[in-house]
Amino acid sequence: MSSARSRFGATSGPLLGRERRAVAIQKFVVTIEGPGWDDFENVELPRLPDEGEPIETKYGTCLVTRAEQAPDMEGYAGKIVCRLS
Repeated sequence: MSSARSRFGATSGPLLGRERRAVAIQKFVVTIEGPGWDDFENVELPRLPDEGEPIETKYGTCLVTRAEQAPDMEGYAGKIVCRLS
């Protein structure tokens, strides 16, 4: 019988010897802007994206036009504004 550590250890599985790292997922509020309309969505990402970087939303891929940390927002790490590409 194998232990959970041996089954799920750092060197087992498809990474084949690479170190597994836990990625902290953060929640962001996203404003999606389209021609003559806008909408909001909550997304989970490993980090705040840079301006010009694409992100996936419920409308498809959007380009980030503005992103800012917002540590004072309860439960959210920041705000992102993007436009449909």
